[in-house]
Amino acid sequence: MDREELIKFISNRQSEMAQDRRQFEERWAEVTEYLLPSRQLMIDNASYNKGAKAATVYDGTAIDALRIFADGIHSQMCGENFPWVSLICPDPEVWKSLDVRNWFHVAEDQLYNAYRRSGFYKSIGEYILDGGSIGTMSMGVEEVLGDERISFLTRHPMEIYIDENVWGEPDTVHRKYVMSARQAMQYFGEDTTDTDLIRISEEKPSSKHTFIHAIYPTTDVFPGQKTYKGKKYASFHYREGANDIAKDGGYNIMPYAVCRIMKNSAEVYGRSPGMDALQDILTLNQMSKQTVKRAQLEASPMWNIPSEAEGEEDIRPDGRFYYEDTGRTITPADMRGSFSLGKDVQMTKVDMIRKHFRVDFFLALTNIQRQMTATEIVGRQGEQALMITPIISRFTEEGIDKIVKKTLEIEMRAGRIPPPPGQVADIGIEYVSPLARAQRTGFKMLGVNSFVSTVMQIAGVNPDILDTIDMTKFSYFLADAFGNKADFMHTPEEVQKIREMKYSAQMADAMGSAGVTPQPQSRMSVQ
Repeated sequence: MDREELIKFISNRQSEMAQDRRQFEERWAEVTEYLLPSRQLMIDNASYNKGAKAATVYDGTAIDALRIFADGIHSQMCGENFPWVSLICPDPEVWKSLDVRNWFHVAEDQLYNAYRRSGFYKSIGEYILDGGSIGTMSMGVEEVLGDERISFLTRHPMEIYIDENVWGEPDTVHRKYVMSARQAMQYFGEDTTDTDLIRISEEKPSSKHTFIHAIYPTTDVFPGQKTYKGKKYASFHYREGANDIAKDGGYNIMPYAVCRIMKNSAEVYGRSPGMDALQDILTLNQMSKQTVKRAQLEASPMWNIPSEAEGEEDIRPDGRFYYEDTGRTITPADMRGSFSLGKDVQMTKVDMIRKHFRVDFFLALTNIQRQMTATEIVGRQGEQALMITPIISRFTEEGIDKIVKKTLEIEMRAGRIPPPPGQVADIGIEYVSPLARAQRTGFKMLGVNSFVSTVMQIAGVNPDILDTIDMTKFSYFLADAFGNKADFMHTPEEVQKIREMKYSAQMADAMGSAGVTPQPQSRMSVQ
């Protein structure tokens, strides 16, 4: 495919993907108007960067619920102040090597350093807000050359166009964005193949231009060719109206982490808790609007004024009105009526919206009953965490997994993470955040508390039932269920030695009490 054919291919794909996305844009605009005004979309000419119109929002329940949802996932899944991701070696035999363990510790430390010095923790909040409202979120992950850091930027939904492969995975991304000619030259460099751009940057450096960053599986662009410049994905930056590509290249890992927080199988773009709650949000907004009107009428009511007093009425605070007929006075209009039923319906809608965003779960720590034990609290959190597993699973598999893998790739390519030992064939990812631990605990502890409670009750009548439980194995199970590292626990072999020592000490005490001198035991060689 020559350059002219490539430009035509990019333009045609852009038109197709824009048409496919159009059916979602109106819903996006409505959702952001009532849930995320700061991200409000202007669908006409995609001019979101020109400023959004003022939304008429009379109730902030949905905005507050979305913030709690996003802050909850952010703080409980990938917060800055606690470990949330761990690199693991899938092969237990390889993990026994000290060099391998040391490398994984170094790589993990550098991974956290990359996030701390890059602004990742600021961008991830916007990322989750897009997921909770629009349902499709995208983050660009790329190295800032010469600055020894990575750029993590949550891209505006109106910039991103996507397509997916036969397995439902996003494998094609167009990002349509605007830059000045000067900014474009800073990004592409003097070796850009768009020669007109070089001239424009010299003559009109502030002139604005629309670019498309197109990323495809190499086989889509070059049939029969598995890689482009040695990479799985082919990448092209194209300035609309230009005669050549501004920059080309490739990636082994997609540089845009596109995630759909919820999704229908027949659709490419995602759905969200905000979309599910939209009808309740619109209804509550209208009811709140009527409540505001009612409050305004009560504060500033209509007045019954005698016709002969027209032009002489004075209804200001401390105003005066003189009359002769006591039956002909200025009085407020009768606005009697009960709105108690409306208030009940409003509270029902508020509760439904909060349920869509799992507000009660994210506020569980503050709403927890004081009389509950620590074990009961952990169990309750685990049960609730299981209820949001579908959302968290998509967030990790389609979103965070891609971000972590891309970060590792960039850090290793830049030399900030050394190459792994030769025997390391794969690098696994395990999430160790409070929310991830709560989900694992909830799954593993499901029914355990009831089982233990029942056994202890029976043991009060027949203690022999305790003989059926291997307390050593149960201890290891609990350590794993609560997400504790095994470093502080004795191995089964060490446990056996400790028990033998205790048993020998007990036997010695017993024999000493009986006046028998313990005989030294001959050592048995271990073959």
